[in-house]
Amino acid sequence: MGWRRFQPAGEGACAQLLGTGRRVSAVVAANDLLALGCYDELRRHGLACPRDLSVTGFNDMAFADRFDPPLSSVRIPHRLMGEEAARLLLAQIANPRAPKQEIKLQPELVVRGSTAAPARR
Repeated sequence: MGWRRFQPAGEGACAQLLGTGRRVSAVVAANDLLALGCYDELRRHGLACPRDLSVTGFNDMAFADRFDPPLSSVRIPHRLMGEEAARLLLAQIANPRAPKQEIKLQPELVVRGSTAAPARR
């Protein structure tokens, strides 16, 4: 399955970040599976999420609330995106000369247990 490649990629990216020696307080991963890879790499380094490093994913997978800790994630309105795309396509088919439309959909940050205020150092 293609999705299995993301978790090791998240581990590698997090390992590279931790290897820089820079103090970071948070990671925002491009998707939830990359964020899970960050979880694994943090544990390998003896670090805890969110005590040592906050992690946020993107896409808010259906079971993101079941991770340990539950993953904060950016939720995208996929159904609405599909509905709007279909509406625009049908409108374009009905009137090919109609001006192009731009629609902006609002993502939502779902805050769970993987994020916290940075520790004072």
